[in-house]
Amino acid sequence: MAITINRRLNIVFSIERSDGVEIHVHATPISRAVYERYFEVVGKAFHEIFKDGSYLTLGSRTAALIMRKYAREHDILDGLDGVERGLFGEMRRLSNVVVPGRLGGWDIVQLSDALQGGMIDDEDIGEVDNILAFFTAISWVQRRQAVATHLMAMRAYGVTTTPCDATEWANSLPTLTPAESIGETMPASLVPS
Repeated sequence: MAITINRRLNIVFSIERSDGVEIHVHATPISRAVYERYFEVVGKAFHEIFKDGSYLTLGSRTAALIMRKYAREHDILDGLDGVERGLFGEMRRLSNVVVPGRLGGWDIVQLSDALQGGMIDDEDIGEVDNILAFFTAISWVQRRQAVATHLMAMRAYGVTTTPCDATEWANSLPTLTPAESIGETMPASLVPS
């Protein structure tokens, strides 16, 4: 899986689904208002991720789990303003999935629609939520100068940068085309009768 961060702090990461298809998730950060509403949850996740220096290996695998555990312990996980609907709902709303199109090319689908349409399974959404939560914790709790440093340290995991929004980024992907004949013919002995 690769994670990409641009100067506007949008992220893109790839997931290989169980069927072997690679999909990409493009996400923008939550607003200041959403951060201020859930700052305790975000701050707790940041603290837990960074307290023992293992953030590179654990941050993108545990951030959502930490946020949900804290919210459950403080009885703020569920409900209209709960962390699940409010914070995770907003992170998902600000995320798009770039998937191979039916007729070639790429389609951009909002993350929630991709979930409902079965484009992402339960295991994959857990991975997506953890990465989105890690990105949220890094981008809102750290000083802006340190954000890029922390996220760029993930180059070992394929981190690159892009100045693109979701549409521009999808347009930069290689064009997908249906399988075409390359001009070779099958030997007569192999042609089905």
